[in-house]
Amino acid sequence: MNPRAAFLYLSALLAFAFLAAHPSPAEAADFSGSWSVSAARQVAANRNAGALETASPVCTFKQTGNTVTGSCKGPAAVGPAEGTVSDQTIVWHWHRMAVTWGGATGTATFTGALASDGVISGTWTDDVARGGNGVFTARPTH
Repeated sequence: MNPRAAFLYLSALLAFAFLAAHPSPAEAADFSGSWSVSAARQVAANRNAGALETASPVCTFKQTGNTVTGSCKGPAAVGPAEGTVSDQTIVWHWHRMAVTWGGATGTATFTGALASDGVISGTWTDDVARGGNGVFTARPTH
């Protein structure tokens, strides 16, 4: 093998070895759009301990890279939302302001993964009624 051919062969072999050892990162899912959330959890602490807390906002997100921004509107609260995306996982914080007597002002944090059926499912916490995680699902509103 002549020196030029040997150099090209070795270069190609090294490039292949580098790419095999450093795979490209998985592309993050796109969470842009409108999502109908259904969430519930048992309240573990405060004057409502033992009560079932629910949340059913519709959240609308715009995603730029791994950052999501937007807003959520529920029957008893509205407010901005912001969060981050990593692969198929999203974490967002809904900073809500009560709009009814039964509504709560505070921050709810949702952590979920997008499944192959297009549904996000995961857990959520609430800084108003502390003590315990709940579960949620979010479906595109189309």
